[in-house]
Amino acid sequence: MHGNSTLEKDPLFALMFGKAKAAVGDKVEKGCRKCHNPMWQPDTDTQVASAEGVTCVVCHEVTDDHPKSTLASGEAAAFDSKRAPDGAAQALCLSCHAVRKTGKGIDICVTGAENQHAGDAMCVNCHMPLSDGPPSMGSKATQHRAHTVPGGHVASWVAGAAELSLEVDAVANEIVATIKPGALGHSLPTGNPMRHIILDLVATDAAGNELWRNRPKGDPLLKQRESVFIRAFLNGEGKGPVPPFASSGEPDDNRLKNATPHELRYPLPKGSAHLSATLVYRLAGDALLEEAKAPAHWRKPVEMGRVELEL
Repeated sequence: MHGNSTLEKDPLFALMFGKAKAAVGDKVEKGCRKCHNPMWQPDTDTQVASAEGVTCVVCHEVTDDHPKSTLASGEAAAFDSKRAPDGAAQALCLSCHAVRKTGKGIDICVTGAENQHAGDAMCVNCHMPLSDGPPSMGSKATQHRAHTVPGGHVASWVAGAAELSLEVDAVANEIVATIKPGALGHSLPTGNPMRHIILDLVATDAAGNELWRNRPKGDPLLKQRESVFIRAFLNGEGKGPVPPFASSGEPDDNRLKNATPHELRYPLPKGSAHLSATLVYRLAGDALLEEAKAPAHWRKPVEMGRVELEL
């Protein structure tokens, strides 16, 4: 997955990189590329490495002349100090995933801070689990860490990240939808700030006629804010979402927290006979996916849960 992080292989990154460069200039080259294109250097002799993304060398070779330090430093080191003081695997992950800021000092990527609040969770525990067998020929080890490193682009991985339940509170006459994230080492979703999760809830009568839905069709992404889980960057007027480079002030963050149930309540419409709830994950909004000419499987929402309830 990391090998596809480049401008050449990730159309969403390429789109947003272009927008950021047009808005703030060439300084985004270093800021963005040092993680997305870590082997890239700003001269004609080495730009051929641009399309390689995060390769084996990025994590497994640490030398004085290496184009990118693969050990955490600065804020990343502070996040990492309690977990991997010897510069172990967690430091490698956090060197890119800990924290990134805009030119205005607003945090873009905050997975490191989220991980710090998630107890002793190590990135490799989930994203590089131990597998049977030696890591290489000739090794006497009986286990190795898998290197597929699944994440936000792997539908089967994301689909199992949360549980959805649905019930009716007869006393309060309310619909109760509960979302429980798994025991993750970060918020859900994390990483790319365009990612979001949506809860769609529909009530119908005995004849199947729609009586109510929590998110009317065609609504802007944040119109029904309580049911869209995203770290939304806002402009100077407090409206959004806007790209990180166009943001002002702290983002509006209502993402799902590690292993913490999140409950939403709605009045039960009179005459309701059937309730349907669906929880989906998306890499970005429809307009951005269309503009980026993203592949079809990126545009398809990932279903994380569906519950039907007869009343």
